[in-house]
Amino acid sequence: MRTVQMNLDDDLVQTVDEIAHSLNTTRSAFTRNALREAIIRI
Repeated sequence: MRTVQMNLDDDLVQTVDEIAHSLNTTRSAFTRNALREAIIRI
């Protein structure tokens, strides 16, 4: 697995962190899953 840096708006990071916390997961795991789902929909 690679580490990737991204620039995100503060409000987006806050929303992702809140959702990840509510799902009992990490920001990275949530983001990986969201990206995979977005790719599937393309």
